[in-house]
Amino acid sequence: MPYWICRHYADGRPSELVKKVNSLYSAQDHCNDPKTQKAGKWFDGYTDKKPLCAKNPIRLRTSSHIQVDFSPRAGGKTTRMVKWLREDPERVMLTFDHIERVRLQEVYPDLVGRIFTWEDWVRSGHYRMHTDFTQIGIDNADIILSRMVRAPISRMTISKV
Repeated sequence: MPYWICRHYADGRPSELVKKVNSLYSAQDHCNDPKTQKAGKWFDGYTDKKPLCAKNPIRLRTSSHIQVDFSPRAGGKTTRMVKWLREDPERVMLTFDHIERVRLQEVYPDLVGRIFTWEDWVRSGHYRMHTDFTQIGIDNADIILSRMVRAPISRMTISKV
């Protein structure tokens, strides 16, 4: 069974993934090493649940960008998003409203529990805590952002992760 070792900071900085090991013994051995802590500053801990660390070197090595599907309305973006969602059970998708979420869950019943509206996601608390989901896809992000700021979006930038 894999274990993930994360560095936790006392000053409130986000945790960082240090490494992934293949046994409980290796995880405990690493975390019991005095070099893996600095009293009052930080310590390394392990978990058997895949963590969502803010700085995740393992994930960054495999994907250092956000994939943007820039297509016109009715251009197949949602179909491609659903295909992406099905490729990994740890992925979720955010939609722009309740009607669209219900429609998608009726068309794709196997994805119930992995499709949320932005409001559902915030209310559920997933955005604030570690979850089993490691990747989030946002369908029609422009609509979600326009509704959040209550105005049309004219221009935006996206930072490289």
